[in-house]
Formats: sequence, structure tokens, C-alpha cells
Amino acid sequence: MLDAARILVVVDNTAVKVTPGIRGTAQLPPEAGRRVGVSGDADGPSVPRSSWAARYRWIAGVVLLLVAAPVVWYGATQPLATAGSAVQSGGGVAKGIAPLLDHEAPNFKLRDAGGGNVELKQFRGRSVLLNFWATWCAPCREEMPEMEQFYRQYKDTAGLVVLAVSIDTEGAAKDVPAYLKEGDPKVGSYTFPVALDTRQEVAKLYRLGGVPSSFFIDTSGVIRAVQPGVMNRQLMLDRLRTILPTLAS
Repeated sequence: MLDAARILVVVDNTAVKVTPGIRGTAQLPPEAGRRVGVSGDADGPSVPRSSWAARYRWIAGVVLLLVAAPVVWYGATQPLATAGSAVQSGGGVAKGIAPLLDHEAPNFKLRDAGGGNVELKQFRGRSVLLNFWATWCAPCREEMPEMEQFYRQYKDTAGLVVLAVSIDTEGAAKDVPAYLKEGDPKVGSYTFPVALDTRQEVAKLYRLGGVPSSFFIDTSGVIRAVQPGVMNRQLMLDRLRTILPTLAS
């Protein structure tokens, strides 16, 4: 999200700092009104009205950007598909290696939340729900309790693996262990494996448009369903059925 406190707008060689307002809006500091005078103002220099109009357009543009950016980002994190959408595989052999349906999931190796290493291909032979998330992502927080419940229910009986890849930066990733330990009141701590993609290299490899995003990978390492956006319990169950034969209706 844009940091309004760091934005300077240069208007006629004058730097105007835009400070954050309420819920994504932005407010000019009080002294800005004195620096940017209008012809006839008592506390500012006489400035042609055309010049004031140009300054107003600059400031309005920045405010609009600050308001629109959170809306666009929120939209990117919302579900782009429903249970009936064509994001599920029809089966068959892998068509190549790519983050796409019916393709082998690209392998990666990352540091895990415990300080060790985790690699996708180490789970070959098991069904994997590969989920991308971040500690600052509100929709991610909504679906993680359901992921934990399915993981506990099917990790032993059906061989399910939930691998959650955090895209938090290096600084924010330090909070991930505490985040997992706190968990959620409904399920307690999160126990599924978590990898740290602090440079967002795997996020780029998987061509993410936002988080959360999930890839459902079968025992052969082939992607059988893709879910961009948050999932409720039923939607998650429908996707899991593509990689867990015991759940097939």
C-alpha cells in the first residue's frame, strides 16, 4: 500500500508534503494553504488563478491515487472464481512446467519459519495445497483456520500437505513465527509448514497477481486447480477434491 507520509508533490518549485488522512484519504498540512496563495489572499503572495488551478490539479491527482490504490489492491485479493468456475483440471499428464493447470508445479527451495529449508519437490507423492499469503493480508487471515482444519484432518489419512509461502519482506518475516503460534481462536496455533519468500522470487515464479492465491498439486506434482483470492470452507473443499481422491464425490 502506498505510504502517503513519504510523498512530496513539487508544485512550482515548492515541495508540498501529503500526509495520511482517514482510511486512505490524504490531507495537506495547514501551512500548505499559506504557501499556496490565491490572488488577493492576505497571508500569501499574489498568485494568478491559473497557477492555483494547476497546483490544485496536481494535489487532487495525488489524493485520488492514494484513495484508489487501496481499492485496487483489495480487489486483487478478492476471489476471482467460484466453485463452478473453470479453474479446475480435467486430468491427464503434465503439459510442461509452469504455474498453470495441468502443468508440473515449478520447484523452489526456501527457508522455513523454523530456520531450516523446505523444497516443494520433497512432497512428491503427497497432495499439496500450496498457498501464498502475508501477515498484513486480511483475506489471508480469514482462510487460514480452514486450511489448518483440513491439514489436521487429512495429513495422516490422505497424505495432505499444506505449504504456506509467506511473501513478507525480511523485516516483516521476523514476526511470522509469533503469528503462527498465535494462530486463531477457533483452531489455536497453525501447524502446517510455512516457507519464507522474503525476496518474492517464488511469487514472481508463480506469476501472482495478489494474495491469497492457492495452487492444488496432485501426488505427481501436477497442478489440478488454481484459486486466486480468498476461499471459504466449501470452495476449499471443492478444490481439494481435485487432488484427494478419497474426497471425490
